[in-house]
Amino acid sequence: LGVNLQPHNITVLSVIHRPNKRREYMDFFCEVRAWDGEICNLEPDKCDDLQFFPADSLPEKTIDYVKVGLENALSGVPFAEAGWEGQDSI
Repeated sequence: LGVNLQPHNITVLSVIHRPNKRREYMDFFCEVRAWDGEICNLEPDKCDDLQFFPADSLPEKTIDYVKVGLENALSGVPFAEAGWEGQDSI
């Protein structure tokens, strides 16, 4: 993103633990109160755009686990698992 962060300006609000076909992921949803530098897309070969939206107006194509992670972060759910045996995937 082209910014520098200081640990004291970061708060982890929620984490999602989820599997993929070949590996598992831990997705961290954080609040960042301050940063140095300008936010920009440093991976244009992987991402064609970088935009910010209000949490209650996310684009229709927002990835499901990102929607859930943001909802969890905003509603105080610190941890969730999804997609494991016996659980619905997100």
